[in-house]
Amino acid sequence: MPLKTGPVDWQGEVMLKASLPSSLALMLKIGSKECKVDLPLDRTIHLGRVDPNIDLAPNIDLAQDAPTDQGVARLHAAIFRTEYGVLVEDLGSFTGTYINSEKLDPFLPETLRDGDILQVGKVSIKVHFQESSVPSAV
Repeated sequence: MPLKTGPVDWQGEVMLKASLPSSLALMLKIGSKECKVDLPLDRTIHLGRVDPNIDLAPNIDLAQDAPTDQGVARLHAAIFRTEYGVLVEDLGSFTGTYINSEKLDPFLPETLRDGDILQVGKVSIKVHFQESSVPSAV
């Protein structure tokens, strides 16, 4: 039997190539208000909070669901698609990023699956994937 080769996730398991639809979108239910966000996964999506004092803004601003006391950094986490699936990466935040209550190591991407609960600081986000209804950018 041939050895499996490829990138290794944070638990030491070899990541296998994923077969995902070409027009996959990310559907997020954010916080207690269950704000729904539908974004195509054709680029990296940054989660965090807007800071009016600097010219830096995440794609998804969690400021309404996470005032500064909720522990969300300006650029807290990134979600992106690779040939191995959809990954999430903590960008060195102080309060951490979690998948299903498991803390991620900073700067080590981990597989994000449909139905996972992503926690960014103290903000809970339910993750779903679906066929994209938003046109991809060219």
